Amino acid sequence: MGEAAARNGKGTRVQFFARLAVWGELGAVVGPLLGALLLGIGFQAMAFAGAGVFLLAYIVLHIYLPRAETLPVQKQDGARWHAFTDRLFLAFTLAHAGFLFSYNQLYFALPVEVTRAGGTDMDSAPLFMIASVMIVVLQMPVARLVQKISWTASLSTGFLLMALAFGVTALCATLPAPPGMLRLMPATAMVMLLILGQMIVKPIAMDIIPRFAKGRPTGIYYGALASVGGLAVLVGNVLLGPILDLSLVPSPAAAIPRLALAVVPASGGLAMVPIMRRLRRRETA
Repeated sequence: MGEAAARNGKGTRVQFFARLAVWGELGAVVGPLLGALLLGIGFQAMAFAGAGVFLLAYIVLHIYLPRAETLPVQKQDGARWHAFTDRLFLAFTLAHAGFLFSYNQLYFALPVEVTRAGGTDMDSAPLFMIASVMIVVLQMPVARLVQKISWTASLSTGFLLMALAFGVTALCATLPAPPGMLRLMPATAMVMLLILGQMIVKPIAMDIIPRFAKGRPTGIYYGALASVGGLAVLVGNVLLGPILDLSLVPSPAAAIPRLALAVVPASGGLAMVPIMRRLRRRETA
């Protein structure tokens, strides 16, 4: 039993979350192209086109979303509040919030890195295209690969890659940007490492949530995970903002914001080791 049995039984769910990520990023690639084709046809046509997309999404989700929990539902008082009293789940949620905060730096710290290198907003567009293409092409192979190793190793590896993304830019922030397109290499490395870490962590984390719920309504747990993550992004960016500009001018101090960013996923990856160990013990008790 234990983690191996749980992973064997839930492999299809990992791939389900991976497919959701692929479809989401495919929309990010195709959406702007379709939007360009719809320009000039009028607001009403655009509104109907948007409604059609949402209708199609509803049909797809109605067909493919699981109809019921795979674990027996427990009927007990206070089941809906169990997520907020489960210390192990709260620890997992806090560690996962570090992942969401780190991933959000694609929209907060990445533009600063592009500016540091002498780039413009136009240089950011190809970087986001790289992110979307990586997920569309690699998400399913990565999901199949991480299913073959333990939850602990998967999560720790994903968090480590995200920490490395900030470590690379911390090193480069102390040096003058090289000429030509090479100036965007640190930003490109940051994007690729963050996306690779995200592809590993996200489907595994989503697959683990029902193990905490143990038959209770999983929506409460997924909602708590997202809410705490959103709060971490908000608070973290407010605290980070005042020092992030230090990385705009090459100097030893320019590495400080990046190193501070690297500490977040590194801490989350370390925290996942005892959290997963205790979760396995709970399931086998």
